[in-house]
Amino acid sequence: YWKVPRARTLHSVTNVLVTSASEERVEARSKFTVFRTDREGYTMFHASGEYFDEFDRTPAGLLLRRHDAVIDMNVLPDDFTELL
Repeated sequence: YWKVPRARTLHSVTNVLVTSASEERVEARSKFTVFRTDREGYTMFHASGEYFDEFDRTPAGLLLRRHDAVIDMNVLPDDFTELL
């Protein structure tokens, strides 16, 4: 069967800042933007916001404990939840 390819997504995470660190946990925040490009090549802004993350320190490295996204928009675009 034939399936229409999904739009291409550019998800940029910037301004990563460690807000606190201890022997057990690291907390950080960062900014993100999401752009979508459709099959015709038209690129449009999709969403932006801030991430708040908590990591646990383990012998294998950092393990993501919590990941919160705060969106900078009043109205969310269609098909938004698949991107976060």
